[in-house]
Amino acid sequence: MDSRTTRRTAARTRPPLPQRLLLVALVGILATLVVPATGASASGAIPLSSVTSMTTGGAAGDVERLWADHCMGYEATTVPARCVYGDTTSSTTIALVGDSHLSHLFPGINRAAKANGWRLVVFVKVSCPFIDMRVRNLSLGREYTECATWNKNVISRVANLKPKLTLVAMSRFAIHPLSSTNNTNARKGAAIGREIAKLYGRVAVIVDSPDAGRNIPTCLAAHRADIRACAISKTTAMAGSLGAIETIATTASGDSLINITSAFCSSWPCLPVRNRAIIFRDARHLTATFARTLAPALAAKIKPLLP
Repeated sequence: MDSRTTRRTAARTRPPLPQRLLLVALVGILATLVVPATGASASGAIPLSSVTSMTTGGAAGDVERLWADHCMGYEATTVPARCVYGDTTSSTTIALVGDSHLSHLFPGINRAAKANGWRLVVFVKVSCPFIDMRVRNLSLGREYTECATWNKNVISRVANLKPKLTLVAMSRFAIHPLSSTNNTNARKGAAIGREIAKLYGRVAVIVDSPDAGRNIPTCLAAHRADIRACAISKTTAMAGSLGAIETIATTASGDSLINITSAFCSSWPCLPVRNRAIIFRDARHLTATFARTLAPALAAKIKPLLP
């Protein structure tokens, strides 16, 4: 085949010029859209828009429904409201006991409950650790007697409820002993152990959530072009000896420990966006959107504990 025949054959197999130009343009456009799996750009920056569609303003207001349903006890509240979720017709009842750090896990626990046929009964109160110790409320500026009364009423309600399992969680930063001599992890853990020992049946304590160290939506709003500036160090996340109090408590009481820290951060420093959701709505509370993504991790820990 001579060179002219070769060129003619090639011309017949190539797309017409307009189509070739269109293909070139499409390749160029696709090249600009390719982003690494981490959301990082070619320069290494991770724009907020590349890893989530959540806005920082939306994250700041993304609270769990327990607040709107009036199921969160406030400072003056001593008697829990009747709040039932999950599969409300199920005979497998799980009680939820704790403060706002139990409450912020609720969207994930509720999703897991609906998927697995569990009935949830909620007992949560602001800044009220479930502990056999006299504590202070910083907002009230005095002993938090309402918390002690609330806890006694919760123990009574759980005894009447007879759940298959009770999940307990609280903020490690919200335990303020009235006596300074009790302000150690050892004493706090022992006091929590004494309190959970009063609960009916099986109990599991969930390790507190990692700490962000700063208001994450505010930080992200200032660093939309590269969220790495808001990454959380391991030292910050683990502040307050994360997991120490809960370990001491469950060792003392003989109950179970649930730790899902790796579902928040699997490497360090930890980016403040995971599962395409902004993790925190402030410095220490989860967005409801992120909490819902914890359902598989929570279910995997809860299922083996049910009879």
